[in-house]
Amino acid sequence: MTDKQFYTLFCAALESADRDAFVSDWALSTIWDDPDGAEIPPERISAISGIWDVAHASIRDIRAYTGLTQAAFCTRYCIPRRTLENWESGIRSCPDYVRLLLAQAAGFYALPI
Repeated sequence: MTDKQFYTLFCAALESADRDAFVSDWALSTIWDDPDGAEIPPERISAISGIWDVAHASIRDIRAYTGLTQAAFCTRYCIPRRTLENWESGIRSCPDYVRLLLAQAAGFYALPI
């Protein structure tokens, strides 16, 4: 998967509420340059599903995956404690790119190759 394909999929996933429809639509998309009648590789389905999942993961989900307390998570990733509290309580929203980077750093999500 190219960086451009990943970017396109991640941005589209942020706007999509239906995981199954998203995966189905994008697996068949012309962004893959598949010949007519070609089989969809299972790795593509897995990669698209993972992108949707990470696009919809909350900061709380990512922190829970690490098993860290708020204080420990903040220390590990150099995030002000109040910022994390505001993100998790919904007072403020964490930027999508920050959630993606934190998910990658925490091992919650790995970019497809």
